Amino acid sequence: MNFLKHIGFFAVLMIFFSGCVFLGKNKDYQPFDADKLDNIAIGESTSEQVAELFGAPMRQRGNQAKSNI
Repeated sequence: MNFLKHIGFFAVLMIFFSGCVFLGKNKDYQPFDADKLDNIAIGESTSEQVAELFGAPMRQRGNQAKSNI
């Protein structure tokens, strides 16, 4: 029984950490260039400028009007 608990524990850990593999990557699962973040100015950069730097978003929420970030 103790063996099954260990197997279950490691299975849960593997599922949890497998989701972390895709963090920090774009929709094509390529790492994004963190240096491009310096080109974004809060309140000044537009969504078009951000999309030009990082590519189109995988999904969008809320108001889709053109606005500053």
